[in-house]
Amino acid sequence: YRQTGMIKRLAIGHRDPYWVSITDPIMQRLHQQTEETINLGMLRFEKVFYLHVIETKKQLRLSVTPEMSDPCFSTALG
Repeated sequence: YRQTGMIKRLAIGHRDPYWVSITDPIMQRLHQQTEETINLGMLRFEKVFYLHVIETKKQLRLSVTPEMSDPCFSTALG
């Protein structure tokens, strides 16, 4: 058994642009279809760390930025 680079990516996920580059085209398409905020997050212990955020242009919204975190029970991602 030996570890691969994927383990490292999972371990440092919120600081690795790999996940953003893979998911961005899908997130952009979903944002265009729904006009809603689209978040990519990673669960770490009891918190969700945001990796990538595409915000809606609508007036009522909660703004987060990558590298922020929230308790998992308080987000739709958790």
